[in-house]
Amino acid sequence: MALLPALAWVLGAPLLTNLQKLWKESPVVFWSWLGGLLAVGLSCGFLISQTQYFEGMKAVYFHDGLIGRLRENMAAHTTEMGEIGFNVPSSKAPSVLKPAYPLVGVLVIGLVFRGIWLRRRSLGVLEATLLAYGGLIFVWPYSDARFWLPALPLIAGFIALALIDAGRHRHLKFAGAAMCAWFALAGLAALAYSTRISWAGNRFADVYGDGNLSLTYRAAFLGQTNVLVNSDAMLLLRRYDTRAQKLSPRNGL
Repeated sequence: MALLPALAWVLGAPLLTNLQKLWKESPVVFWSWLGGLLAVGLSCGFLISQTQYFEGMKAVYFHDGLIGRLRENMAAHTTEMGEIGFNVPSSKAPSVLKPAYPLVGVLVIGLVFRGIWLRRRSLGVLEATLLAYGGLIFVWPYSDARFWLPALPLIAGFIALALIDAGRHRHLKFAGAAMCAWFALAGLAALAYSTRISWAGNRFADVYGDGNLSLTYRAAFLGQTNVLVNSDAMLLLRRYDTRAQKLSPRNGL
């Protein structure tokens, strides 16, 4: 859906020109084309409204109310943007640092819009795609920083434009350099942490995640019995992980 505004941006002008020509040459063909486009749009909207995702979102909005849900969405997704800015998940951050995540999120959003503003005379597909995708995420009632992965290249590009522009100002030059240095250092730390997990071997259950599923991992990968496991997580592990499949009983869960 986020690509639709970009397609409209690319195809809109030629389509409008052709429709204007049709209106002058053959009103019947014009109305046929317009009716066909409207039917396609309504059909797409109907199909989307029948999906499980839309039904789930509608239930959440009805339960929380429009204003309350949008307010919670804004707080949650702004925190996600803060995680992008810090390059550290809020779940791994010290408690004293967590209140800063929404503030950093506001800064990141501001830099993105600054980058878009710098390209205001040549707005195009990139801007339309990012704004449409961001709009979809901010109305989505569930939060996870991974939702932003498809848009990260665009986010990084517009932030880079904003930081380059800020570098022209003597007082902001150091702030931009410090932000880039922190982002790189946090990325290196995350890479080291991920590498440690990859080489953890039998200690994987102890070092991965927040510990909530450690007993489930022990049962799945080490064959431990008589431990309390998360049945949903175990089902997924035994379905998709070959090591867990080898230790799975024949009758499964």
